[in-house]
Amino acid sequence: MLRSAVSKVMWVGRATIFMVGLVVVLFLTLAIVAQAADAARVPSLQNGVVNTVNTMTTLVGSIANPILKLDNNGTGTALQLDVQHGNAPLVVNTDAGTATNLDADKLDGKDSAHLVTDTTPTYEVNVIEAVGADGIVQTIVNCDEGDRLLSGGFADLSVGTTVLESVGRSAGSWSVEAIDNNPSNEVTIRIRCYDFPPLRP
Repeated sequence: MLRSAVSKVMWVGRATIFMVGLVVVLFLTLAIVAQAADAARVPSLQNGVVNTVNTMTTLVGSIANPILKLDNNGTGTALQLDVQHGNAPLVVNTDAGTATNLDADKLDGKDSAHLVTDTTPTYEVNVIEAVGADGIVQTIVNCDEGDRLLSGGFADLSVGTTVLESVGRSAGSWSVEAIDNNPSNEVTIRIRCYDFPPLRP
């Protein structure tokens, strides 16, 4: 009977040692897995410091509301984009719609006041040029600085005067070249220009 009791005690001891060993192995395994997961975890953004990254961070979702909102209740802006010179600060997909309430201040360095619309004012410039006997005269008429040419040409051509060329030279000038054999003859060059700020008085 004593031998039986001792045998049972030894069996219980071996079982206990086995269970303790199993628990220790399981604990060590979980610790190793947790440590590996912690090392692979992407660090969260920290407030008030420079967060340095070397790979792109992506937010993906399928919700009806914006995925990310920046709310600045102070006097500063909610977003600042800094890139190297010549690089685009923002990229959108090709089939994106228009941005709600977006107010673009300039287009290609031009203020909206310098874009032609149905209400852009125009003005006309007329220059009368004497051709001269057997002479070729080239006259270039310019819009005001910063304004743009709408149209140009010649008018009030004297009898016997021949226009050799009438063409726009740039975005703001028109050139007329004429020849005549009468010193009293004249040619009128007339252009029309868009009036951009500062406007003519």
